[in-house]
Amino acid sequence: MINLGSNNFTGQVPSWLGAFSDLQYVRLSNNSFSGEIPSSLFNASSLIEINMRYNMLSGKLPDDICSNSRKLEALFLTGNRLNGEIPANIYKCRELQDLRLPINSFSGRIPVEIGNLSMLTVLSLGMNHFEGGIPAEIGMLSELERLSIPSASLTGNIPNSFFNFSSMILMDLSNNSLSGTISIVTFHILPKIQELYLLYNHLTGVVPKEFGNSTSLTTLDLAYNRLTGAFKILCYIF
Repeated sequence: MINLGSNNFTGQVPSWLGAFSDLQYVRLSNNSFSGEIPSSLFNASSLIEINMRYNMLSGKLPDDICSNSRKLEALFLTGNRLNGEIPANIYKCRELQDLRLPINSFSGRIPVEIGNLSMLTVLSLGMNHFEGGIPAEIGMLSELERLSIPSASLTGNIPNSFFNFSSMILMDLSNNSLSGTISIVTFHILPKIQELYLLYNHLTGVVPKEFGNSTSLTTLDLAYNRLTGAFKILCYIF
């Protein structure tokens, strides 16, 4: 393990880190590292966790991400200056359980290949500049517990495939440009949902009364949409 977190390091992330074939954890968070993430880092075949949150890293994620480091379970890159598209080869990270890329400048479409990360429990992509909608393939992630993509320029409807989320605890799609109705087909199989944030979108129609059947829901925030109909159906939730 290399843990240099919460110091005042500057300069680029050393490329030689990838030479350690037995290296499992790289923790460099809360520093001032800059430049691109060296692609050689992903040559470390035993890597389990990369944590480089809150630095000044820029450039794109390597296209060959996880080509060699296929044991990677956690990738934390929150709060940097990374840009470009999330590489489609992210699907090679078959063991990935926790993917956090918010507060960057990623653009393009969210790759549909994320739907192949069957072990994923946390997906956090908020505060980026994506194009298009939420890939329906994300609904294939049956182990997903936390989905957070607020303030990410998303458009289109909430995919009906999201009914697969039987393990979901928190979903935050707030402050986007999502439209359409809140389909109960989308949400009727969310038995563990505790927090649901859909505020600041362009959703229309009525709030499904089935939300009132939830025994776990503690926060339902639908503010600043274009919803209509009776509000009293929510009285069963709390």
